[in-house]
Amino acid sequence: MLKNNFKFNRGIIEIVTIITALSFFVSLSLLTVSSQGAQNIAQDASIEAQLSQIRSAAELYRLNKKTYIGLKNDNNIILIQKSIEGVLGENALYWDVAEQKYCVAVETLTSKNESFCIDSAGRSGKFIGSPEKVCIDSGCSNK
Repeated sequence: MLKNNFKFNRGIIEIVTIITALSFFVSLSLLTVSSQGAQNIAQDASIEAQLSQIRSAAELYRLNKKTYIGLKNDNNIILIQKSIEGVLGENALYWDVAEQKYCVAVETLTSKNESFCIDSAGRSGKFIGSPEKVCIDSGCSNK
């Protein structure tokens, strides 16, 4: 009887150990996933702020050149673009530039069906769709 009781207790201890180990690994993986989500939210906020800097640089460019043509080649714009591309990769920004208007959009990290967009008309924010679908006729749109 004592031998059977020992086997029973040993079996329970093994099961509890396995459950504890599994719980540890599950909580560790959840922690990793949640920290990645927080990191994406922080990077999205940074990218949105950098798009605002692009808007300021674009308006200064237009004041000096009287047009937005050539905007992507401005040194200030290039620096901001490189900073964004450091996070998202090369060619992450979508540009639609005309003589008197522009639109710049980039896909968000937190949602693959949303893009941040700014344009010369003062619109800015998150829009539903890819950057190519958000920048229509050099302006931000949800069409």
